[in-house]
Amino acid sequence: MAPDSNSVLSFIKLPTGSSVLGHGERPAHIFHEPINELDRTNDMTETIDARSSKKVPDGKLIRVDLTYDDRIESVTITGDFFLEPPEAREELERAIEGHPNDVERDELLVAIQDVDASLIGFTAGDLADVTREALT
Repeated sequence: MAPDSNSVLSFIKLPTGSSVLGHGERPAHIFHEPINELDRTNDMTETIDARSSKKVPDGKLIRVDLTYDDRIESVTITGDFFLEPPEAREELERAIEGHPNDVERDELLVAIQDVDASLIGFTAGDLADVTREALT
């Protein structure tokens, strides 16, 4: 009989050398389904929210808020800078999303530079640096 959503998981301390398995029973039989058929969609990866900001010398403030696990899931770029066209901010965010969390600065730089936008008060390198800093 499979446990229902109202089941409670409890742990007990067993004496040293004790086992909850029956004689000759293999650990895979503890589960109600074979281990290779268990749902693995809820793995143990942790989503991290991070923020970094930079005041560019003689320039503007750039802030990057992102959510990532093994890849960058979402990015929000804010600050007191200007972009032309203004909607390029969303394109820059999409250019950063999807990269692995250990992405190199140069790879980010290329992705940012591929967006057709004029960055006023900061450079593509500044944005790549702030993004990398948020990931560390």
